[in-house]
Amino acid sequence: MLHSKKKAADAFKNLVGQSSLIMVSHGEGTLKQFCTAGIYLHNGQADWYDNLEDALAAYKNDRK
Repeated sequence: MLHSKKKAADAFKNLVGQSSLIMVSHGEGTLKQFCTAGIYLHNGQADWYDNLEDALAAYKNDRK
């Protein structure tokens, strides 16, 4: 399993800067590894954040 996880991570890293993709995850580490911006979905609304850290902060603030 570890080998296939590394293989997938390497494939994503090769695409960075060459294409656009949308990743859906609840894993903060995964998002930080591959994303620079974020969309936070809540209450039927999608909010765009140019900075991933801002999107994560909005998510965490709503969880309080």
